[in-house]
This record gives sequence, structure tokens and C-alpha cells, in this order.
Amino acid sequence: MPRVDYEKPDGGRRLLIEKLKADPKNDAAWFWMSKVVDTDDLRQEYLQEALKHNPRNQSASRALAELRGRYPSPWGQS
Repeated sequence: MPRVDYEKPDGGRRLLIEKLKADPKNDAAWFWMSKVVDTDDLRQEYLQEALKHNPRNQSASRALAELRGRYPSPWGQS
């Protein structure tokens, strides 16, 4: 996967979208998408998607736990 340039998140986002179009089950791409979006709702959605495709993705699991710790879901854990 191409390197994501955090100084230019739109460029990184574009590369990740292309990767996900080619391989929608790529858990690493979903994880990295969570790093280049602007809202916690999208971060959570993308981390959940990463874990759906690879429940053993420790980076996504830790990031989701941290996100939920700061912003607990009013609906409980899904």
C-alpha cells in the first residue's frame, strides 16, 4: 500500500479509497482510513469495518477501545 502523507490527508484518503475499491476487505486500509477522516463517527465506523474483516487487528481494536473510552456510545458496544 502506498505511504499516507499526513500533511496532505486528501491525498492519503484518495489512495486509501482506491485501495478499498480494489480490495474492500482490506482491514489495514480501513484502519488507516480511520486516521484521515474528520469525525469520530467515521473513525468508529471504519475501525468497526476493519475489525469485521479481521477481528485480530490489534491496532484497530486498541483505537476503537480508546475512541469508545473517550466517547462512549449511547447505544452500548456493538
